[in-house]
Amino acid sequence: MTVNEALRRLDGLVHLSVASRSLMVPPSAPENGSRYLIAENAQDEWATHEGQLAQFEDSEWYYATPQTGWRMWVADEKRLLAFDGTQWVNVASDSDTQLSLTRERGLYDFSQSLPSTPNLTIPSHSMFFGVTGLITESISGPTVWQLGTSDGLNRFGTDLPLASGWRINGPADPPSVYWQDTPLVLTPEGGDFTGGQLVLDIFYFSLPTPSL
Repeated sequence: MTVNEALRRLDGLVHLSVASRSLMVPPSAPENGSRYLIAENAQDEWATHEGQLAQFEDSEWYYATPQTGWRMWVADEKRLLAFDGTQWVNVASDSDTQLSLTRERGLYDFSQSLPSTPNLTIPSHSMFFGVTGLITESISGPTVWQLGTSDGLNRFGTDLPLASGWRINGPADPPSVYWQDTPLVLTPEGGDFTGGQLVLDIFYFSLPTPSL
């Protein structure tokens, strides 16, 4: 590693801030100094770098693996996180008065997995607020589909579209406490899922336990 390269990496990690931690593919026209925490199921140039920090400098992406104790500001969420050695957790204290939602993301690839296979689950003992989504590749098979849970198959959306680019906005009405782990259920109508991709985000809040 050259001195200049080392200084670039140091500059990107001191007072660490990223634009987002939800992107799976690099932005098409990143600016020098842009930084991101790469989401799961990363693609294109970011493939195999899930969970790493990506910094764009001089027409090239540089990657860094988070270390225990690092702190990071996520700009699009206005949230300060710390890395505990396994995952990024909210930085909070008993004196904090502002609490924030947890956002969790899952990718549904209907060309590779059965639609009944859940990869997003509402955790037990959480207050659930809803689901949002984006169809990234047009869905084939059904004529429409529904989004919900086993106790309400269309709770978060009914007669949903299939075309790439469509966005799903399914707030829980009203927000509800789930007392056991509850997977999302996607139900096709008029035919089984045979292709396409869908990204879903769930939003929930879990009460923090006291720290000693």
